[in-house]
Amino acid sequence: MKKITLVVLCLLSVFLFPVTATGSQADTLSSEYLNIINQSIMRPGMDIIREWTQRTKEAPEAYIDPIIANELSEKKLSRTATQVSLLSHLQYVPSERDQGSCGNCWNWAGQGVLGIALDVNKGIKDRLSTQFVNSCKLDRYACCGGWLEDFAKWYAGQKITVPWSNTNASFTDGNAQCQNDSSSIGCGALETNPNYEITSIEAATIDTSSTQSQAIENIKNLLAQNKAIWFGFFLPNQNDWSQFLDFWGNQNEDVLWSFDSSQGHQWSNGGGGHAVLLVGYNENAPEPYWILLNSWGAPAGRPNGLFRMKMDMKYDLFHVDGTKQEQALYFQTLNIQFGGGGPGECTYSVYPTTATFDVNGGNGSMSVNVSSNSCAWTVSKTGDWITNISSSSGNGNSTVTYEVSPNTGNQQRQGSLTLLGRTLTITQDGTIAESNLLQNAGFEEGLSNVAWTEEGYYEMIYRAPCFTLGAAECAHNGVWVAWLGGYDNAYDLLVQTIAIPSSAVSATLRFWYAIETWDRLDGIYDVMGVLVYNGQWNSVLQLSNMDWTYDWTQSNKIDLSAFIGRTITIGFLVISDGSSTTNFYIDDVEVLSGTSVQPTSPIPDIKANGHDGPITVPPATAVSISLGLKTGSFLGQNADWWVAEATPSGTFNYYNLSTGSMVPGILPTYQGPLFDLGNTQLLNSSDLTVGTHTFYFGVDLKMNGSLDMDSIYYDSVNVDVQ
Repeated sequence: MKKITLVVLCLLSVFLFPVTATGSQADTLSSEYLNIINQSIMRPGMDIIREWTQRTKEAPEAYIDPIIANELSEKKLSRTATQVSLLSHLQYVPSERDQGSCGNCWNWAGQGVLGIALDVNKGIKDRLSTQFVNSCKLDRYACCGGWLEDFAKWYAGQKITVPWSNTNASFTDGNAQCQNDSSSIGCGALETNPNYEITSIEAATIDTSSTQSQAIENIKNLLAQNKAIWFGFFLPNQNDWSQFLDFWGNQNEDVLWSFDSSQGHQWSNGGGGHAVLLVGYNENAPEPYWILLNSWGAPAGRPNGLFRMKMDMKYDLFHVDGTKQEQALYFQTLNIQFGGGGPGECTYSVYPTTATFDVNGGNGSMSVNVSSNSCAWTVSKTGDWITNISSSSGNGNSTVTYEVSPNTGNQQRQGSLTLLGRTLTITQDGTIAESNLLQNAGFEEGLSNVAWTEEGYYEMIYRAPCFTLGAAECAHNGVWVAWLGGYDNAYDLLVQTIAIPSSAVSATLRFWYAIETWDRLDGIYDVMGVLVYNGQWNSVLQLSNMDWTYDWTQSNKIDLSAFIGRTITIGFLVISDGSSTTNFYIDDVEVLSGTSVQPTSPIPDIKANGHDGPITVPPATAVSISLGLKTGSFLGQNADWWVAEATPSGTFNYYNLSTGSMVPGILPTYQGPLFDLGNTQLLNSSDLTVGTHTFYFGVDLKMNGSLDMDSIYYDSVNVDVQ
């Protein structure tokens, strides 16, 4: 029957975990579980804690990429919410990511940073061995606690990391505690081949000491560099720990946590520390949050071993030991170079990896990060419309700038800049802009949106926990999908009716699908037809059990231009035979209607005393000059910004941002990307000389420090002083 995966999981839970039934027995198990993880909290003496935290403060500061910082600032100014998750780079099994009573959380969090870096830098997604540290780090047993500097220093000496799948490399110390003093698996018994070479590794500290806003931006910057974050924290007493343990053990993964309630509490014998892996954030939620991966397994309500932490919190949180304030929160990462070409191998990365431009084109830049200043690189490109590349070769870290020419064609186009296999994909809109005509196209409004009509035995729009989709793991986006078929003799039809405007110049259909089957692969037995109805049903695509997938796959664009100006019904129809089911999953469906794009020019605005002018004032009267800008189609394009004054004597002044005043000469006031600017006072002066003063505000789309009259848009206002 349908929902076969859920049924199997439920049956397994009955036979394998009968003790989790109801009543006092379940409460006892929960209490036992919380007691075990309470034992895993790191509780060394305050002298060791201060040694750990001092090394954090002395560690190199994590690199903050200026290009990313600028992008994040622009998004913040424009109130554009962002979200990032690096979890897809980490190979892990939630239930087995469990330290038990062993106090080696610092090791698990470090392995997470290391594992994500291995996939990001080398394209190798493998589960790494925590047991390697437990068995082979002999100076202090890992279950007694540690810090990221301990992790990095030890690996710098080993120069390798090993897979979990090696002999005796899976974690076996879950029942151990600090007093055991050594691992149950001796170092000699743990197989170190195969392994991954590490040529350099060091811990780096993320600065969160200034303002809350800057702390958030710095953490987001590291995540945007595809670097996971090791997050260590201290809670000063058992009551504060009990609150956190209760949150972990009795809430689900959607509930947000904050450490703020422990602010200023006195340190006691119940105080201790813990470390987790910070893998992402989400600002699109009603309350923005960080995404953190724990090492306490996957209890009920936390199938992925995750929890969420409020972004709006005290990053300077402290507790008190006696009369001394002690910092409570620490954010670090690892600077890692992997081998593969021997020690000293050059490694490279570029940022960003994607860039989007509108039909007008513009200027862009790509940050080049390399492991050593002696490492040489070259840049190649595809797309002759990508021009004026600043550097085609170089050594060490650099920034490569480029220009994108206007697109006179109808269709979107793609090109790229490639540096030794690391690619920046550049996408530019054509003169046709596309919009999706479907409602609830990604099914994220669930059953509350009735735009889709269902005909079948089971509900088709379905909230999909990640573990239910064998072919796709999770919904393609969000948590809702359409699930058709999956039972014998299925007949499932999912439809939505739309009108394609007569003004459209193009119309296409595409969608994401995943197919998992238990049917034979010697023929077609279960079928999904993609249909369009306009007086009669037309089949535009057919998929079957023979098209099963490992992961989500996007269909090719299906041309619907024959239906422009008509009302049509889009349908997905699944018909299956009487045995061996096939599940068809659908997500993010698009019927894209294209309309011609007419670029709009920037509109600068300058006012004197709130008026477009001209205005007349007596001498020594205060005159306020204010500016505004609507960027039109040129948002984000680099430009020279000009604010100038023509004086009664025939000379020119320009506004200097550094001095905050008009100074003699004619130079750009600012050079950088265009952004929408509301009415903003720039100058307030009462010392204008007698005569006519003309104030100008303009933007010149050729950012070269010269006044290019063929590409400038400007406004002016006259002030007569008499």
